[in-house]
Amino acid sequence: MSSGIVAALDIGGHYMRCWVADEQGRVLAQERRETKRDARTAEENLERLIDLIMSAVREAGRPVEELRSTALGVPGAVDPDEGVIKMIPNIPHWDGLRLRDRLRERLAGVFAMDNDVNLAARGELWKGVAQGQRNFVFLAFGSGIGGGVVINGEVYRGSHNAAGEVGYLVLEPDSLDRFVGDMGWFESVAGGLALDRKAADLASRRPESRLAKMVRGSVAKAPDLFAAAEAGDDDCRRILDRTFEYIAMAVVNITSLLDPDMIVFGGGISAQGDRLLLPVAERARRYRLPVPPLYVSALGEEAQLWGALDAAFEHCRKPAGSG
Repeated sequence: MSSGIVAALDIGGHYMRCWVADEQGRVLAQERRETKRDARTAEENLERLIDLIMSAVREAGRPVEELRSTALGVPGAVDPDEGVIKMIPNIPHWDGLRLRDRLRERLAGVFAMDNDVNLAARGELWKGVAQGQRNFVFLAFGSGIGGGVVINGEVYRGSHNAAGEVGYLVLEPDSLDRFVGDMGWFESVAGGLALDRKAADLASRRPESRLAKMVRGSVAKAPDLFAAAEAGDDDCRRILDRTFEYIAMAVVNITSLLDPDMIVFGGGISAQGDRLLLPVAERARRYRLPVPPLYVSALGEEAQLWGALDAAFEHCRKPAGSG
């Protein structure tokens, strides 16, 4: 890359984060802004995004004219070739937004866009636990569940840019609720938001439980389920046992379809480490299919930003009108 800087962005439902790095890959500045969840127009958050980029460039101490490339991770369905957001439930009025074209009106350089979990997988491939691996799956357990698939060292997006949408896996026949609103079936039973709801419900119904006593009147959340289960709360253990079984089934199905070298767990629940991986691996092995090693992300919440940096450097080599 010729002398210049790149910007990497992780756009979330609560915050937008931006890194600016130099041509050697050194991160020069890190900035963030709150996402306006009650925005009345698409422009309100678009302006925040542009202000965030400009502020990070200034913080890096480099002129905006040196910005060669910007890569963005978006929590929704993206057409990376057209630069269009197809569906994004957490940012008001951005469905159908031609984000790349809108940014080109205000900023120079080339632009890359992708689903945030795809970029997290790319980050793990470049700087994380999956370095040197050719085939792996990244599972992001945040409020919902998403996936990034890497085949032969490249992110695989599928025919409609929807590969890796594992939150929509259905793992139980004759489900009571086939339609679960904005959530897929799997994430409706095993995602962070689902576990938060189960924890809060249990604590409110069982005020004498270890869980309720541990949170002392606060709203119980997913990490509290793990802590209370470890402390001997049988109700929490039962909730987690069921959750582990669903995740193990997903691991087995992914393995049978893709035969990856490893499966990497990211997102908030992955912070539980072996309290999550060991019971999931144990249950997955009961299905008598060789299960690949399970790892926790080495990059945590920064995986998307590292992946976006990698994409930004790649797109620096493209002419300004090509992406």
